[in-house]
Amino acid sequence: MTRENPFNEIYHSKQYKDQHSYSFPEIVDVELTNHCNLNCRMCARQNMTRLKGFMANEIFEQVADECNTYRAGARLIGWGEPFLNKNIIDYCRYFKSKIVSSYYDNSPESSPLHITNNGQIITEKEMKALVEIGLDSIIFSFQGATKDGYEYMRRGASYDLLKNNILKL
Repeated sequence: MTRENPFNEIYHSKQYKDQHSYSFPEIVDVELTNHCNLNCRMCARQNMTRLKGFMANEIFEQVADECNTYRAGARLIGWGEPFLNKNIIDYCRYFKSKIVSSYYDNSPESSPLHITNNGQIITEKEMKALVEIGLDSIIFSFQGATKDGYEYMRRGASYDLLKNNILKL
């Protein structure tokens, strides 16, 4: 028995294809580094065999320019902690400074920018800069329903520090 997707007719319609045909991804994941300050139990980073390093400025600017050309958002995420990259605030400022006309109504705006981090090393100065820059969203990774559970899963992390940083931001 072959399973049929009940939405095939919609997905293959001209109207859907006209509204959802992209020549560029809607969101691009950008790994500023694959270094991390934690050793989480669930993370496969310990098995990573590729070299560890930091993204070059020229590469980031090229990615940001392309994202903004196509009105694509970017997520600073990956196998590392983005706040270990000393250029993160400059990168966010560069990305958000690129003003383009909105695809929908020709209003000028920058493409959306998001950061996922572990909340352990972000500073108050960085928090203030991100607010001023207009960061669209920030996610603090959080595993465990209790302080003990969180600190068990996120080896090297402090539940209290994370909580304080979330509340501060």
